[in-house]
Amino acid sequence: MTTAALYEMQVDDNVCVIRFSELELDFDNCESVFSEMLAAVREHRQPMVVVVNFENVRFLHSLSINYLLELREEMEQRGGHLRLCRLSPLLRETLSITRVDRILNLFETEQQARCAS
Repeated sequence: MTTAALYEMQVDDNVCVIRFSELELDFDNCESVFSEMLAAVREHRQPMVVVVNFENVRFLHSLSINYLLELREEMEQRGGHLRLCRLSPLLRETLSITRVDRILNLFETEQQARCAS
């Protein structure tokens, strides 16, 4: 499967929503996926909100957490925000164990993530 088939990205105004296809973000694909996401964010000149919808993600490799933190830092430097939504209980637990849930903005629904202030 190509990287482009792993997710879809939709930009409306200054909100970028990334929805993953059903997959596991594992060692083999997480670097290319997050590199593309980061490049897309860097192309956008204005501060923006990036919402990453994890509804279809079954597994999150620990390396993916590092990439999420890098994306969050990039967003903050640009005056934007990173928001995650639709995480399964297992993914939430993974973020909780690593205490990353205290740093990242987590939301139940995509709509809540889009509209949060």
